[in-house]
Amino acid sequence: MQSTGCLPAGLADLPPGPELAAALDRIDLAAVPARDRLTVLEAWHRQDSHTRARFVRAMVAVGYADPDRPDSAAELPDPYLDWADEIRAALAWTRRAADGHADDAVALVVELPAVWAALERGQIDPPKAAVFLRHLVGLPAAQIAHLCALVLPRARRWTTSEISRRLRRLIMEIDPAHYERLFRRAHARRGVAACVTEDGTATITAHGLAPEDADAAVARIDRLAHQVRRAGHPGRLDQIRVDLFVGFLDGRLHTLTDAQIITALLHDAAGTDAPGQGQRRSPRARARQAGTARCTPTRAPAAQPPTEPAGTGVSRSEAQPAKAGAGSAGSGAGPAESGVESGDTVDLMSAAEAAARAEGERAEPQPVKGERVKAAAVGSPMRARRGVHLQIALSTLLGLDDRPATLPALGPIPASRARLLVAAQHRAPWRYALTGPDGRLLRAGALRTRPALADLDRTARAATDPGAPGLVDLLVDAELLGRLAAPASDLPGSWRPVLTEILAARGRALDDDPGARFPHTGLRRHVEFRDRHCTFVGCLTPARTADLDHTRDHCRGGPTTAADLGPACRHDHGLKHRGWTLTQPEPGIFVWRSPLGRVYRTRAEPLLPPLPPPLPVPPEDDHCCADDEADQSEDRPDPPLIVWRPPTPPEEPRPPPPPPATDLDEPPPF
Repeated sequence: MQSTGCLPAGLADLPPGPELAAALDRIDLAAVPARDRLTVLEAWHRQDSHTRARFVRAMVAVGYADPDRPDSAAELPDPYLDWADEIRAALAWTRRAADGHADDAVALVVELPAVWAALERGQIDPPKAAVFLRHLVGLPAAQIAHLCALVLPRARRWTTSEISRRLRRLIMEIDPAHYERLFRRAHARRGVAACVTEDGTATITAHGLAPEDADAAVARIDRLAHQVRRAGHPGRLDQIRVDLFVGFLDGRLHTLTDAQIITALLHDAAGTDAPGQGQRRSPRARARQAGTARCTPTRAPAAQPPTEPAGTGVSRSEAQPAKAGAGSAGSGAGPAESGVESGDTVDLMSAAEAAARAEGERAEPQPVKGERVKAAAVGSPMRARRGVHLQIALSTLLGLDDRPATLPALGPIPASRARLLVAAQHRAPWRYALTGPDGRLLRAGALRTRPALADLDRTARAATDPGAPGLVDLLVDAELLGRLAAPASDLPGSWRPVLTEILAARGRALDDDPGARFPHTGLRRHVEFRDRHCTFVGCLTPARTADLDHTRDHCRGGPTTAADLGPACRHDHGLKHRGWTLTQPEPGIFVWRSPLGRVYRTRAEPLLPPLPPPLPVPPEDDHCCADDEADQSEDRPDPPLIVWRPPTPPEEPRPPPPPPATDLDEPPPF
């Protein structure tokens, strides 16, 4: 941005250090125009990161100092024993804090020098550096260098969540076996804990869960919370979610149907005061409430077709109205192409469901009429688990590669687990997305046909809740599709009808009704695949749980076409009505302009980005498995379930001890 005379020339590009510190010290913020204040903020941000890097380096220097020669600048080859206690005493830290910060400092400076250098240059900030620490500490030096080279150059414009997802995906891609071992170790250490906080309330946490289990559990609570709220519960959604969570765990809601659960929560709330009554509210909260009427998007008049079930978060405001009885069953093993038959009913026909339909919320997906799915274990009394939304490459399902699959709400998961999930969701709705050489969407559609279950996994069975079977998105590279469709290919026979259906490319044209208020199913599907997440900067809300928004508002003449639609989460959708402007110069490319004049350009990552070259670690050299046997020991003491937590902020867990140094000149496979 150009200087207005109130800021030093070139402040926006000035690297952190003494010169930037002096320049910032001379700035009178009260005299800086509004459009230049973000420039000052960014400069302070760079300088703060630089200062933190120097502080970390000074901490490490204490560890390498020689206590036997206090007047010498000579350094030890390794940090001396108990050096963290020097820092603990000097800075008046707790022992836990000193140990944790000391370990992080050594790991950052010694094991991750490229990350420390980026922090020192102000390219990343301390929270982003901490993400690199959590994911990379303990990996071989060759893998660390490779991952840093791929991620660090773009980390400045990514959020911590985006960096975390990319690092996880890359680690899975370059060394799937290592990530599997990491998962098994963490899953073996899974547990539940409760703590009492300084305000007298308690917190319950579970760790070491499989991502698909967490996704399904949270999705069920979220779905029920929205139904309870629509049925008239006065509480906030978060309050209702907590009441459901505790009710499931303590047994009060056990074995109840959804309708009975809603009735129970409404009864409990009947005698309570309205939430927030008599409480003071912040100016920001009051402003949000005042803007609600003009910021809330218009809802669609009907529920979503069950062949593509609704997401797990806030429902889309512009879903395509469903037509009961439309479509017919496909020729393969999959479900019908579109809506529920006229004689079918949903699980819940109550005030909550009536409100949901009136507001255009998409109902839960229905099973194919006549199908009933047994539990995963024969004779098990356990109910089938709710399905999840999973995106997986065709090449991965066929065993041609181990590309990680994606749970849009949580991020990447290993290919081996994803294959099992697809087999479990054999009867769920399936969709496909055909991609070009750049990995981006060419076209999408729904799939009627399925491969044989044995061609997915010989040990698996379809075992998800028939009332919530999930959704499988099959990502298909066009070049691979052409090769597999050739008669001479060794493709398993049951896959051929699936590929034939993809090649047929049936369905209506995307933009055949630009004057419609709401997009039809195919157009909605196309936009969800193309944009993947909310289009705002750094937002990872999945497209299926966001509002499908007209870039140019429909009431102002915006057409219902692929070039004027994009997903926006409920919060970011409201920004358009609170001073932000949004344009879509090309389909799938979005430009947000802030009230202070900043311009941000966003575009979704490709559905099938290029795979990096593999860089595996031999199992015998993988130190993540060193404690696996100890984890399974029956003599390992059980931790207390409920503990008192003193009134101090929670601290980051200490990273595992680093492995022995790796010689960079060592020949592959390192």
